[in-house]
Amino acid sequence: MDPDAFVAALCAPDPAARTLRQEEAYDFARLLFRTLNICTAANVKQCKFFVFQYIVTSDHRTKLFATYLVQLSKHFAPKVSQTPITEPAGIEHEGLQSIFKGLKMQQPPDPTFLRLHILFVVNDVLCFLYSHSSQRNSRLRGHFKAIDEHLKPCIPALVQLAAHGGHVAEITTMTENWRKLSIFPVSEIEALRNKTRAASDTKWSALLATCATSSNRSQHPGQDNSPTWVIPSRHRVVNDPNAPWNELPAANGLYMKRTRGFPLRYQAMPFGGYELANSGREADDALKKDVEWLYSEAIHCFDQHTNSDEVLDVDALGNITWKDPDRPTRNYWGFTLDGVQKRKELGDKFAESAGGYDDVAPQHPGGSAPFDGGAAARGRSLAGATRGGGRGGHGRGYSRGFYHNREGF
Repeated sequence: MDPDAFVAALCAPDPAARTLRQEEAYDFARLLFRTLNICTAANVKQCKFFVFQYIVTSDHRTKLFATYLVQLSKHFAPKVSQTPITEPAGIEHEGLQSIFKGLKMQQPPDPTFLRLHILFVVNDVLCFLYSHSSQRNSRLRGHFKAIDEHLKPCIPALVQLAAHGGHVAEITTMTENWRKLSIFPVSEIEALRNKTRAASDTKWSALLATCATSSNRSQHPGQDNSPTWVIPSRHRVVNDPNAPWNELPAANGLYMKRTRGFPLRYQAMPFGGYELANSGREADDALKKDVEWLYSEAIHCFDQHTNSDEVLDVDALGNITWKDPDRPTRNYWGFTLDGVQKRKELGDKFAESAGGYDDVAPQHPGGSAPFDGGAAARGRSLAGATRGGGRGGHGRGYSRGFYHNREGF
């Protein structure tokens, strides 16, 4: 795809994104090539701003941008010799200038650097999104879908093409940052590092064939519908590795209560949730079975009614004893007659060993907006409004406060 075709495709009407005029799209194409030729921090930053403003707001444009970057990277093939240019010849020489008082023309970088500079642009986009996702910016968080579905799948090809002929150290540094920001799971980071080392010594023709195969797989993800059983790095919000404490899965709070004690202090909650043991490894059979059972029981919460033909009895806590002996009796929340007593015993045990909050500062390290206590204040206000309700409370359903506040939602 030549630059003119890329510009024309970017300007195609897209109801899901901001209107992009032809001159704006052409200016971006010029900026992109200027950044590849003169890869300064300022140029990379300008590319990033344009991508967030016009590209990742649209699935179509993001896919087009990712495809174009891979094609560009393949276009910058290794050259045994390169004829010096005497004057700029089109958009590919954007940013190159006359030097030595006009006696000599600035030459474009070696193709190996041009491919690396493409990866620098993508790296800046990814790191900016994932490092700022903890901020309460719904528009920024809305970009995860387009990037996850269209930009990230091209990373393996861009990494391998950039690594051909060198730059292993630079790419390894990038992948380490991706690991720290949880942009990719640990297993994929390791795979990218292996591809980086292998690509540095692979013939260009063989590398192009490898990238074509991996690119074809990424464009048809629906062909493999098997579940992913790799344990994530944290108990987190999907596609938001830096979610604020008040949006994390509730089990993070349960773990805090177990290890630190009660009442909970939001300042102690790590960004993105607590780290999980055995992250990056495949779940064992016992864990897979528990997850599948929990999922199937959770789905039953949306049933309109229970099939009476499957029920044997109902215990004092409302748990159904099923006729199927392999179907657990306990409900989705885990309450059983014997389980209540066990929970109390475990609660006393963990309370004795809880570490407390003496090491926690009043303000969360980093001082970002989600941890400023505003959400905590709103939670306390809501709790005060609902106090006295709950199961067996003052009528009006399960919680007087819930129905009282429901109209304001």
